[in-house]
Amino acid sequence: MLESRLLQGCCDIHLHVAPSLIPRSADIVTVARQAEAAGYRAIVIKDHHYNSAPACDQIQRYLFNGSPLRIFGSIALNNSVGGVNPYVVEAAINFGVKIVWLPTVSARQHMEFHKAGGAFPSTRVALQERPITLTDEKGDLKQEVRDVIHLVAQAPDVVLATGHAHAAEIEKVVEEVVSSGVKKILVDHPTFGLGANLEQVKCWASLGCWIEHCGTISAPEMGEKGTAISAIADYIREIGVDHTILSSDYGQAKFGNCIEGMSRYLQALANTGFTQEEIHKMSGENPGKLLSL
Repeated sequence: MLESRLLQGCCDIHLHVAPSLIPRSADIVTVARQAEAAGYRAIVIKDHHYNSAPACDQIQRYLFNGSPLRIFGSIALNNSVGGVNPYVVEAAINFGVKIVWLPTVSARQHMEFHKAGGAFPSTRVALQERPITLTDEKGDLKQEVRDVIHLVAQAPDVVLATGHAHAAEIEKVVEEVVSSGVKKILVDHPTFGLGANLEQVKCWASLGCWIEHCGTISAPEMGEKGTAISAIADYIREIGVDHTILSSDYGQAKFGNCIEGMSRYLQALANTGFTQEEIHKMSGENPGKLLSL
């Protein structure tokens, strides 16, 4: 089947698994085994509340030793890990994270979007949250954000992802990244929850950012709160295949199997006219470059 061929060599850099404080469809070992069976090259485990690198390292070493599948961890700089904290980031880089995500669930933009019914899953237990912003009252990038960016600049194999901040904050991050020497920067799902427009995203891509589009955003379960697959296809054509990363963002309990979700997503994009080679570039080759594979 075409959809199974599309999964060959996939590098999904945005997967959610159990254990997690948010209900998930499967645990990390189950998802890794399914990804291996489907012919994936790599997966990156993203959790909003802890550094997943140590667990990924142990699973790779003891359960997937010799496997062609690479399993990587990441960290999201939310309140549960101390927010935008350079000391936490320095430790995480030395633990082997592949991606440092700027605040996601603790970002002020995310919290306001979620409160307004943004279709984002809640934690199983109530957590104390303070809204995190990347800029100060003058609109300047906060010093701790600059410090984190410069730490990532010294680790060329680590990706800096912009998280769920508002587009105006992302603008400031991109400006700093361009001048600081960060080699790899990823803008998360710009059509969902960030308040970004196409011209901004085009500019970010022109400055060297990778633009990520996630499968869950167009999943049927999202209904009218999601982004139509045709709109994502149009966005990709405007930005260009060479600057685009296709991730699943699957793992939410209501969405079911992560691998099947990615398969449906890639097939849906193929149905809009993208060739198999273009799909492979966006889901395998481009994210593989981000992971230094």
